[in-house]
Amino acid sequence: MYLRNQRVVNRSQSAPAGRRLVALVALLLACLIALPVMAEDDPFPKVSQVSFPDYPAPFVPILTEPVPAEYFYDAVLVGDSLAEGFRLSNALPDITVLAKIGQSAGGIMTTRSYKLDGKKVKLEEYLHSLNPGKIYLW
Repeated sequence: MYLRNQRVVNRSQSAPAGRRLVALVALLLACLIALPVMAEDDPFPKVSQVSFPDYPAPFVPILTEPVPAEYFYDAVLVGDSLAEGFRLSNALPDITVLAKIGQSAGGIMTTRSYKLDGKKVKLEEYLHSLNPGKIYLW
């Protein structure tokens, strides 16, 4: 019991059963209405949202078994300082890492340049010169 607006209110009193039933039905309807909307969002889309007109989208196999470290011998990892830390850890010694501090996914193709044979080139040209089998964006 407590005092509220000059009245004594008993806290142990609960809402009438009818009001609880209406609230429960309303919650159930809200969940049923939201269910189809939530089911449409695929957190792992099958097709990339990024497209480059001159380059067809590659086939990306879904691997179910662990692969040996040699799988990454022709891979390139593009990323920021965390990717550079990954390179320094020597977890995959055969992987090529292109890292820039503060690199963002949006700036990879537009704002950053990399040194190749003494001249500055865009990432696309650098990757074309390496001809990697796999490209990983960090």
